[in-house]
Amino acid sequence: LGMQGTDKVMARLSLQNTMDQWIGRSYKTGPPAPLKPARTDLVSISDSERNARGEDLYLHNARLENVSTSASLQLDDYSPAPLQIGRAARHMANHSPSSTETINIGTYHHGLKGPRVKLIRRDIESALRNARGSPAEMWRNAELDNTQENEHKPHLFDKKWDFRLILSNDVSLSEEDTGIIYRTALLADEIRDIDPDFLGGHLLAGAQARLNIKDNLHRLQDFRPRAPLPVRSDIDLFTDETLSLDRSYFSWFKTLNTDLHLGVTGGLLEEMYAGLGGEILYRPFGKTYGMGAEAWQVFKRDPAQPMNLGLNGDHLLTGHIKAFYEIPNASMTASAEFGRYLAEDIGATLSLEKRFDNGARIKGFVTAADQADFDVFGSTTHLYSGLNFSVPIGNIPYIGKGSEIQVNARPLGRDTGQRLDTPLPLYEVTEPLSYRGLTQQWNEILN
Repeated sequence: LGMQGTDKVMARLSLQNTMDQWIGRSYKTGPPAPLKPARTDLVSISDSERNARGEDLYLHNARLENVSTSASLQLDDYSPAPLQIGRAARHMANHSPSSTETINIGTYHHGLKGPRVKLIRRDIESALRNARGSPAEMWRNAELDNTQENEHKPHLFDKKWDFRLILSNDVSLSEEDTGIIYRTALLADEIRDIDPDFLGGHLLAGAQARLNIKDNLHRLQDFRPRAPLPVRSDIDLFTDETLSLDRSYFSWFKTLNTDLHLGVTGGLLEEMYAGLGGEILYRPFGKTYGMGAEAWQVFKRDPAQPMNLGLNGDHLLTGHIKAFYEIPNASMTASAEFGRYLAEDIGATLSLEKRFDNGARIKGFVTAADQADFDVFGSTTHLYSGLNFSVPIGNIPYIGKGSEIQVNARPLGRDTGQRLDTPLPLYEVTEPLSYRGLTQQWNEILN
Protein backbone atom coordinates (compact mmCIF):
# COMPACT_ATOMS: atom_id res chain seq x y z
CA LEU A 1 0.00 0.00 0.00
CA GLY A 2 1.43 3.40 -0.86
CA MET A 3 1.23 6.68 -2.73
CA GLN A 4 1.81 7.09 -6.44
CA GLY A 5 2.71 10.70 -7.11
CA THR A 6 0.55 13.16 -5.15
CA ASP A 7 -2.91 12.22 -6.36
CA LYS A 8 -3.13 8.41 -6.38
CA VAL A 9 -3.12 5.65 -3.80
CA MET A 10 -2.03 2.24 -5.01
CA ALA A 11 -2.23 -1.22 -3.44
CA ARG A 12 -1.14 -4.68 -4.42
CA LEU A 13 -2.02 -8.09 -2.99
CA SER A 14 0.23 -10.99 -3.96
CA LEU A 15 -0.45 -14.67 -3.25
CA GLN A 16 2.46 -16.91 -4.20
CA ASN A 17 3.15 -20.62 -4.44
CA THR A 18 4.82 -22.93 -6.95
CA MET A 19 2.23 -24.47 -9.25
CA ASP A 20 4.14 -27.74 -9.52
CA GLN A 21 3.52 -28.26 -5.78
CA TRP A 22 -0.25 -27.92 -6.18
CA ILE A 23 -1.85 -30.94 -4.49
CA GLY A 24 -4.48 -31.37 -7.19
CA ARG A 25 -4.07 -33.47 -10.31
CA SER A 26 -5.93 -33.86 -13.57
CA TYR A 27 -6.50 -37.57 -13.00
CA LYS A 28 -7.32 -40.11 -10.30
CA THR A 29 -4.37 -41.87 -8.66
CA GLY A 30 -5.68 -45.31 -7.76
CA PRO A 31 -3.38 -48.35 -7.43
CA PRO A 32 -2.51 -50.21 -10.64
CA ALA A 33 -3.27 -53.86 -11.30
CA PRO A 34 -0.64 -56.14 -9.74
CA LEU A 35 1.64 -58.13 -12.00
CA LYS A 36 1.22 -61.90 -11.71
CA PRO A 37 4.02 -63.56 -9.72
CA ALA A 38 5.08 -65.83 -12.59
CA ARG A 39 4.47 -66.46 -16.27
CA THR A 40 1.91 -69.07 -17.26
CA ASP A 41 0.35 -70.43 -20.43
CA LEU A 42 -3.10 -70.71 -18.86
CA VAL A 43 -4.12 -67.27 -20.11
CA SER A 44 -6.17 -65.64 -22.84
CA ILE A 45 -4.86 -62.41 -24.35
CA SER A 46 -8.41 -61.18 -24.99
CA ASP A 47 -8.94 -60.98 -21.21
CA SER A 48 -6.44 -58.12 -21.06
CA GLU A 49 -8.92 -55.84 -22.83
CA ARG A 50 -11.72 -56.55 -20.35
CA ASN A 51 -9.50 -56.13 -17.28
CA ALA A 52 -7.95 -52.93 -18.65
CA ARG A 53 -11.44 -51.54 -19.14
CA GLY A 54 -11.92 -51.75 -15.38
CA GLU A 55 -9.14 -49.14 -15.03
CA ASP A 56 -10.65 -46.91 -17.73
CA LEU A 57 -7.92 -48.03 -20.14
CA TYR A 58 -9.28 -48.32 -23.67
CA LEU A 59 -7.24 -51.26 -24.95
CA HIS A 60 -8.32 -52.88 -28.20
CA ASN A 61 -7.38 -55.73 -30.52
CA ALA A 62 -4.90 -57.45 -28.24
CA ARG A 63 -3.23 -60.20 -30.27
CA LEU A 64 -0.23 -62.55 -30.36
CA GLU A 65 2.47 -62.01 -33.00
CA ASN A 66 5.19 -64.68 -32.69
CA VAL A 67 7.06 -63.73 -29.48
CA SER A 68 5.25 -60.41 -29.15
CA THR A 69 1.90 -59.29 -27.81
CA SER A 70 0.41 -56.25 -29.54
CA ALA A 71 -2.61 -54.02 -28.96
CA SER A 72 -3.99 -50.54 -29.66
CA LEU A 73 -4.54 -48.03 -26.88
CA GLN A 74 -6.79 -44.99 -27.09
CA LEU A 75 -5.22 -42.47 -24.70
CA ASP A 76 -7.48 -40.33 -22.56
CA ASP A 77 -7.13 -36.54 -22.34
CA TYR A 78 -5.87 -36.10 -18.81
CA SER A 79 -3.68 -38.95 -17.48
CA PRO A 80 0.02 -38.98 -18.48
CA ALA A 81 0.52 -41.11 -21.58
CA PRO A 82 3.36 -43.20 -20.01
CA LEU A 83 1.13 -44.02 -17.01
CA GLN A 84 -1.59 -45.33 -19.33
CA ILE A 85 0.91 -47.27 -21.43
CA GLY A 86 2.54 -48.80 -18.34
CA ARG A 87 -0.76 -49.92 -16.87
CA ALA A 88 -1.92 -51.33 -20.19
CA ALA A 89 1.38 -53.23 -20.45
CA ARG A 90 0.71 -54.86 -17.05
CA HIS A 91 -2.60 -56.26 -18.27
CA MET A 92 -1.03 -57.48 -21.49
CA ALA A 93 1.83 -59.15 -19.58
CA ASN A 94 -0.62 -60.82 -17.19
CA HIS A 95 -2.53 -62.39 -20.07
CA SER A 96 0.33 -63.25 -22.43
CA PRO A 97 1.79 -66.76 -22.77
CA SER A 98 5.23 -67.50 -21.33
CA SER A 99 6.82 -67.27 -24.79
CA THR A 100 6.00 -63.55 -25.14
CA GLU A 101 9.11 -61.39 -24.81
CA THR A 102 8.01 -57.97 -26.09
CA ILE A 103 4.86 -55.90 -25.65
CA ASN A 104 3.86 -53.51 -28.44
CA ILE A 105 1.27 -50.79 -27.88
CA GLY A 106 0.04 -48.62 -30.74
CA THR A 107 -1.12 -45.26 -29.40
CA TYR A 108 -4.04 -43.12 -30.53
CA HIS A 109 -5.70 -39.97 -29.26
CA HIS A 110 -9.11 -39.05 -30.64
CA GLY A 111 -8.22 -41.21 -33.62
CA LEU A 112 -4.94 -39.45 -34.42
CA LYS A 113 -2.08 -41.91 -34.75
CA GLY A 114 0.91 -41.78 -32.44
CA PRO A 115 4.01 -43.94 -32.11
CA ARG A 116 4.10 -47.65 -31.47
CA VAL A 117 5.76 -48.25 -28.10
CA LYS A 118 7.75 -51.47 -27.75
CA LEU A 119 8.59 -52.62 -24.20
CA ILE A 120 10.70 -55.60 -23.10
CA ARG A 121 8.58 -57.87 -20.92
CA ARG A 122 11.61 -58.84 -18.82
CA ASP A 123 12.16 -55.18 -17.90
CA ILE A 124 8.60 -54.88 -16.61
CA GLU A 125 8.92 -58.07 -14.57
CA SER A 126 12.27 -57.09 -13.07
CA ALA A 127 10.98 -53.72 -11.97
CA LEU A 128 7.64 -54.86 -10.55
CA ARG A 129 8.44 -58.31 -9.18
CA ASN A 130 12.02 -57.99 -8.04
CA ALA A 131 12.49 -54.21 -7.58
CA ARG A 132 15.57 -54.51 -9.80
CA GLY A 133 14.49 -52.17 -12.55
CA SER A 134 13.60 -48.55 -13.07
CA PRO A 135 11.90 -46.35 -15.64
CA ALA A 136 15.37 -45.34 -16.85
CA GLU A 137 16.29 -48.95 -17.58
CA MET A 138 12.97 -49.51 -19.36
CA TRP A 139 13.62 -46.40 -21.42
CA ARG A 140 17.04 -47.70 -22.47
CA ASN A 141 15.47 -50.80 -24.06
CA ALA A 142 12.18 -49.29 -25.23
CA GLU A 143 11.53 -48.37 -28.85
CA LEU A 144 9.27 -45.60 -30.11
CA ASP A 145 8.39 -46.14 -33.76
CA ASN A 146 6.33 -43.41 -35.40
CA THR A 147 6.79 -44.72 -38.94
CA GLN A 148 5.05 -48.06 -38.54
CA GLU A 149 1.35 -48.18 -39.26
CA ASN A 150 -0.85 -49.01 -36.28
CA GLU A 151 -3.24 -50.93 -38.45
CA HIS A 152 -5.90 -51.60 -35.82
CA LYS A 153 -7.78 -48.53 -34.64
CA PRO A 154 -9.60 -48.74 -31.32
CA HIS A 155 -13.33 -49.32 -31.68
CA LEU A 156 -16.09 -47.79 -29.58
CA PHE A 157 -16.13 -48.56 -25.88
CA ASP A 158 -18.79 -48.39 -23.23
CA LYS A 159 -17.17 -45.31 -21.79
CA LYS A 160 -18.95 -43.98 -18.74
CA TRP A 161 -20.26 -40.44 -18.71
CA ASP A 162 -17.65 -38.41 -16.90
CA PHE A 163 -18.31 -34.70 -17.07
CA ARG A 164 -15.43 -32.52 -16.07
CA LEU A 165 -16.17 -29.34 -14.18
CA ILE A 166 -14.40 -26.03 -14.71
CA LEU A 167 -14.68 -23.11 -12.30
CA SER A 168 -13.92 -20.24 -14.67
CA ASN A 169 -12.89 -16.82 -13.36
CA ASP A 170 -12.28 -13.87 -15.68
CA VAL A 171 -10.93 -10.61 -14.28
CA SER A 172 -9.84 -7.35 -15.87
CA LEU A 173 -7.61 -5.03 -13.87
CA SER A 174 -6.87 -2.54 -16.65
CA GLU A 175 -10.15 -0.79 -17.39
CA GLU A 176 -9.70 2.94 -16.80
CA ASP A 177 -13.40 3.76 -16.96
CA THR A 178 -14.90 0.88 -15.00
CA GLY A 179 -12.30 -0.22 -12.46
CA ILE A 180 -11.97 -3.92 -11.77
CA ILE A 181 -14.53 -6.06 -13.59
CA TYR A 182 -14.97 -9.81 -13.30
CA ARG A 183 -17.14 -12.81 -14.05
CA THR A 184 -17.36 -16.25 -12.45
CA ALA A 185 -19.03 -19.27 -14.03
CA LEU A 186 -19.23 -23.03 -13.62
CA LEU A 187 -18.77 -25.07 -16.80
CA ALA A 188 -19.71 -28.71 -17.37
CA ASP A 189 -17.83 -30.23 -20.29
CA GLU A 190 -17.99 -33.64 -21.99
CA ILE A 191 -16.42 -35.22 -25.10
CA ARG A 192 -17.72 -38.51 -26.53
CA ASP A 193 -16.42 -40.80 -29.27
CA ILE A 194 -19.09 -41.41 -31.90
CA ASP A 195 -17.48 -43.38 -34.74
CA PRO A 196 -13.76 -44.30 -34.82
CA ASP A 197 -13.81 -45.01 -38.56
CA PHE A 198 -16.04 -42.32 -40.06
CA LEU A 199 -14.87 -41.56 -43.62
CA GLY A 200 -11.45 -42.92 -42.73
CA GLY A 201 -11.14 -40.66 -39.68
CA HIS A 202 -12.42 -40.42 -36.12
CA LEU A 203 -15.70 -38.68 -35.27
CA LEU A 204 -16.52 -37.36 -31.82
CA ALA A 205 -19.04 -35.01 -30.23
CA GLY A 206 -18.64 -32.45 -27.50
CA ALA A 207 -20.83 -30.20 -25.39
CA GLN A 208 -20.30 -27.59 -22.70
CA ALA A 209 -22.92 -25.92 -20.51
CA ARG A 210 -22.30 -22.70 -18.56
CA LEU A 211 -23.84 -21.58 -15.29
CA ASN A 212 -23.15 -17.87 -14.80
CA ILE A 213 -22.68 -17.35 -11.08
CA LYS A 214 -21.60 -13.74 -10.49
CA ASP A 215 -20.30 -10.77 -12.48
CA ASN A 216 -20.28 -6.97 -12.65
CA LEU A 217 -19.99 -6.68 -16.43
CA HIS A 218 -22.87 -4.19 -16.54
CA ARG A 219 -20.24 -1.55 -15.74
CA LEU A 220 -18.87 -1.88 -19.26
CA GLN A 221 -21.89 -0.03 -20.64
CA ASP A 222 -22.02 2.73 -18.04
CA PHE A 223 -19.76 4.91 -20.18
CA ARG A 224 -19.11 3.02 -23.41
CA PRO A 225 -21.51 3.16 -26.35
CA ARG A 226 -22.70 -0.08 -27.87
CA ALA A 227 -20.68 -1.20 -30.90
CA PRO A 228 -22.85 -1.64 -34.03
CA LEU A 229 -21.10 -4.94 -34.82
CA PRO A 230 -19.82 -6.24 -31.47
CA VAL A 231 -17.22 -8.98 -31.27
CA ARG A 232 -16.91 -9.41 -27.50
CA SER A 233 -18.01 -5.98 -26.24
CA ASP A 234 -21.50 -7.42 -25.71
CA ILE A 235 -20.19 -9.93 -23.16
CA ASP A 236 -22.51 -8.47 -20.51
CA LEU A 237 -25.54 -9.53 -22.58
CA PHE A 238 -24.27 -13.12 -22.75
CA THR A 239 -23.78 -13.29 -19.00
CA ASP A 240 -27.34 -12.06 -18.41
CA GLU A 241 -28.42 -15.60 -19.31
CA THR A 242 -28.05 -17.68 -16.14
CA LEU A 243 -27.75 -20.98 -18.00
CA SER A 244 -26.39 -21.21 -21.51
CA LEU A 245 -25.00 -23.79 -23.91
CA ASP A 246 -21.48 -22.68 -24.77
CA ARG A 247 -20.60 -25.56 -27.05
CA SER A 248 -22.30 -28.33 -28.99
CA TYR A 249 -20.22 -29.62 -31.88
CA PHE A 250 -18.92 -32.53 -33.92
CA SER A 251 -15.22 -32.98 -34.66
CA TRP A 252 -13.49 -35.24 -37.17
CA PHE A 253 -9.79 -36.07 -36.87
CA LYS A 254 -7.45 -37.92 -39.18
CA THR A 255 -3.71 -38.51 -39.40
CA LEU A 256 -2.93 -37.84 -43.06
CA ASN A 257 0.70 -38.92 -42.89
CA THR A 258 3.19 -39.85 -40.22
CA ASP A 259 3.45 -36.34 -38.78
CA LEU A 260 0.59 -34.53 -40.54
CA HIS A 261 -2.79 -34.26 -38.81
CA LEU A 262 -6.15 -32.78 -39.80
CA GLY A 263 -9.12 -31.69 -37.70
CA VAL A 264 -12.55 -30.40 -38.80
CA THR A 265 -15.14 -29.05 -36.34
CA GLY A 266 -18.65 -27.66 -36.77
CA GLY A 267 -21.45 -26.48 -34.48
CA LEU A 268 -21.58 -24.14 -31.50
CA LEU A 269 -17.84 -23.53 -31.19
CA GLU A 270 -17.75 -21.22 -28.15
CA GLU A 271 -19.92 -18.93 -26.04
CA MET A 272 -20.31 -16.21 -28.67
CA TYR A 273 -19.77 -17.93 -32.05
CA ALA A 274 -20.99 -20.89 -34.07
CA GLY A 275 -19.52 -22.06 -37.32
CA LEU A 276 -17.50 -24.56 -39.29
CA GLY A 277 -13.79 -24.80 -39.89
CA GLY A 278 -10.68 -26.84 -39.65
CA GLU A 279 -7.01 -26.98 -38.83
CA ILE A 280 -4.00 -28.77 -40.27
CA LEU A 281 -0.84 -29.38 -38.26
CA TYR A 282 2.62 -30.66 -39.13
CA ARG A 283 4.31 -31.84 -35.93
CA PRO A 284 7.30 -34.07 -36.66
CA PHE A 285 7.87 -36.72 -34.01
CA GLY A 286 11.07 -36.19 -32.04
CA LYS A 287 11.45 -32.56 -33.17
CA THR A 288 10.88 -29.42 -31.12
CA TYR A 289 8.92 -27.46 -33.72
CA GLY A 290 5.58 -27.59 -35.46
CA MET A 291 3.57 -25.50 -37.90
CA GLY A 292 0.01 -25.33 -39.07
CA ALA A 293 -2.91 -23.30 -40.34
CA GLU A 294 -6.60 -22.89 -39.52
CA ALA A 295 -9.65 -21.29 -41.16
CA TRP A 296 -13.17 -20.81 -39.79
CA GLN A 297 -16.45 -19.50 -41.17
CA VAL A 298 -18.21 -18.25 -38.04
CA PHE A 299 -21.60 -16.75 -37.17
CA LYS A 300 -22.27 -14.47 -34.21
CA ARG A 301 -24.64 -15.94 -31.66
CA ASP A 302 -27.60 -13.95 -30.36
CA PRO A 303 -27.59 -13.31 -26.59
CA ALA A 304 -31.29 -12.39 -26.72
CA GLN A 305 -32.25 -15.99 -27.50
CA PRO A 306 -32.77 -18.61 -24.76
CA MET A 307 -29.45 -20.22 -23.79
CA ASN A 308 -27.83 -18.03 -26.48
CA LEU A 309 -28.81 -20.62 -29.11
CA GLY A 310 -29.83 -18.23 -31.89
CA LEU A 311 -27.70 -16.47 -34.52
CA ASN A 312 -27.92 -12.75 -35.24
CA GLY A 313 -26.90 -12.90 -38.90
CA ASP A 314 -23.35 -11.53 -38.63
CA HIS A 315 -20.79 -13.82 -40.22
CA LEU A 316 -17.13 -13.61 -41.18
CA LEU A 317 -14.08 -15.64 -42.11
CA THR A 318 -11.21 -15.87 -39.66
CA GLY A 319 -7.97 -17.82 -39.85
CA HIS A 320 -4.30 -17.96 -38.89
CA ILE A 321 -1.02 -19.55 -39.76
CA LYS A 322 0.87 -20.86 -36.75
CA ALA A 323 4.33 -21.88 -35.61
CA PHE A 324 5.30 -23.68 -32.40
CA TYR A 325 8.59 -24.27 -30.64
CA GLU A 326 9.10 -26.53 -27.62
CA ILE A 327 11.74 -25.11 -25.30
CA PRO A 328 13.93 -28.13 -24.42
CA ASN A 329 13.80 -29.57 -20.89
CA ALA A 330 11.31 -26.97 -19.70
CA SER A 331 7.82 -28.22 -20.70
CA MET A 332 7.33 -24.79 -22.26
CA THR A 333 5.94 -23.95 -25.68
CA ALA A 334 6.46 -20.68 -27.52
CA SER A 335 4.03 -19.99 -30.35
CA ALA A 336 3.39 -17.33 -32.95
CA GLU A 337 0.26 -16.75 -35.02
CA PHE A 338 -0.52 -14.38 -37.86
CA GLY A 339 -3.87 -13.86 -39.51
CA ARG A 340 -7.34 -12.38 -39.39
CA TYR A 341 -9.21 -11.95 -36.11
CA LEU A 342 -12.93 -11.77 -35.37
CA ALA A 343 -13.24 -8.01 -35.99
CA GLU A 344 -11.74 -8.65 -39.46
CA ASP A 345 -8.57 -7.00 -38.21
CA ILE A 346 -5.15 -8.31 -39.18
CA GLY A 347 -2.46 -8.98 -36.62
CA ALA A 348 -0.19 -11.38 -34.80
CA THR A 349 -0.10 -13.12 -31.42
CA LEU A 350 2.91 -14.27 -29.44
CA SER A 351 2.44 -16.61 -26.48
CA LEU A 352 4.41 -18.68 -24.01
CA GLU A 353 2.88 -21.61 -22.13
CA LYS A 354 4.26 -23.70 -19.28
CA ARG A 355 2.83 -27.13 -18.40
CA PHE A 356 3.36 -28.95 -15.12
CA ASP A 357 3.30 -32.70 -14.53
CA ASN A 358 0.25 -32.45 -12.28
CA GLY A 359 -1.79 -30.84 -15.07
CA ALA A 360 -1.42 -27.19 -14.03
CA ARG A 361 -0.78 -24.68 -16.83
CA ILE A 362 0.13 -21.03 -17.14
CA LYS A 363 0.12 -19.02 -20.37
CA GLY A 364 0.92 -15.43 -21.24
CA PHE A 365 0.09 -13.84 -24.58
CA VAL A 366 0.14 -10.52 -26.40
CA THR A 367 -1.71 -9.63 -29.62
CA ALA A 368 -1.05 -6.65 -31.89
CA ALA A 369 -3.70 -5.76 -34.49
CA ASP A 370 -4.08 -3.10 -37.18
CA GLN A 371 -7.35 -1.86 -35.63
CA ALA A 372 -7.66 -0.20 -32.23
CA ASP A 373 -10.05 -0.25 -29.31
CA PHE A 374 -11.20 3.11 -27.89
CA ASP A 375 -12.26 4.15 -24.42
CA VAL A 376 -14.28 7.08 -23.09
CA PHE A 377 -11.11 9.09 -22.42
CA GLY A 378 -10.18 9.13 -26.11
CA SER A 379 -7.17 6.82 -25.85
CA THR A 380 -6.60 3.88 -28.19
CA THR A 381 -4.69 0.64 -28.05
CA HIS A 382 -3.64 -1.82 -30.72
CA LEU A 383 -2.50 -4.35 -28.12
CA TYR A 384 -4.45 -7.04 -26.32
CA SER A 385 -2.64 -9.16 -23.72
CA GLY A 386 -3.37 -11.42 -20.80
CA LEU A 387 -2.30 -14.15 -18.44
CA ASN A 388 -4.18 -17.43 -18.08
CA PHE A 389 -3.56 -20.15 -15.56
CA SER A 390 -5.38 -23.24 -14.42
CA VAL A 391 -4.91 -25.65 -11.53
CA PRO A 392 -6.38 -29.17 -11.66
CA ILE A 393 -8.83 -30.70 -9.22
CA GLY A 394 -9.54 -33.88 -11.18
CA ASN A 395 -8.30 -36.13 -8.37
CA ILE A 396 -11.08 -35.04 -5.99
CA PRO A 397 -13.64 -37.84 -5.46
CA TYR A 398 -16.91 -37.54 -7.39
CA ILE A 399 -15.47 -34.89 -9.73
CA GLY A 400 -14.55 -35.90 -13.25
CA LYS A 401 -11.00 -36.23 -14.52
CA GLY A 402 -9.72 -33.03 -16.08
CA SER A 403 -11.71 -30.77 -13.75
CA GLU A 404 -9.91 -27.52 -13.00
CA ILE A 405 -10.03 -23.98 -11.68
CA GLN A 406 -9.22 -21.34 -14.29
CA VAL A 407 -8.21 -17.73 -13.75
CA ASN A 408 -7.95 -15.51 -16.83
CA ALA A 409 -6.56 -12.02 -16.27
CA ARG A 410 -7.23 -10.03 -19.44
CA PRO A 411 -9.21 -7.04 -20.66
CA LEU A 412 -12.90 -7.87 -20.99
CA GLY A 413 -15.30 -6.53 -23.59
CA ARG A 414 -12.70 -5.84 -26.28
CA ASP A 415 -13.45 -6.14 -30.00
CA THR A 416 -10.03 -6.05 -31.66
CA GLY A 417 -7.40 -8.75 -31.47
CA GLN A 418 -10.00 -11.37 -30.53
CA ARG A 419 -9.50 -14.92 -31.79
CA LEU A 420 -11.92 -17.82 -31.83
CA ASP A 421 -11.83 -20.05 -28.74
CA THR A 422 -11.90 -23.37 -30.59
CA PRO A 423 -12.90 -26.42 -28.54
CA LEU A 424 -10.11 -28.83 -29.58
CA PRO A 425 -6.93 -27.09 -30.81
CA LEU A 426 -4.97 -29.63 -32.83
CA TYR A 427 -1.67 -28.93 -31.08
CA GLU A 428 -3.22 -29.85 -27.72
CA VAL A 429 -4.87 -32.96 -29.17
CA THR A 430 -1.51 -34.23 -30.43
CA GLU A 431 0.38 -33.47 -27.20
CA PRO A 432 -0.13 -36.94 -25.60
CA LEU A 433 1.24 -38.51 -28.81
CA SER A 434 4.27 -36.25 -29.07
CA TYR A 435 7.83 -37.18 -28.16
CA ARG A 436 7.69 -34.61 -25.35
CA GLY A 437 4.39 -35.99 -24.04
CA LEU A 438 5.87 -39.49 -23.81
CA THR A 439 9.35 -38.72 -22.51
CA GLN A 440 9.00 -35.94 -19.96
CA GLN A 441 6.66 -38.03 -17.80
CA TRP A 442 8.28 -41.40 -18.51
CA ASN A 443 8.79 -42.00 -14.77
CA GLU A 444 5.03 -42.62 -14.57
CA ILE A 445 5.47 -45.84 -16.59
CA LEU A 446 5.66 -47.94 -13.40
CA ASN A 447 3.00 -46.08 -11.36
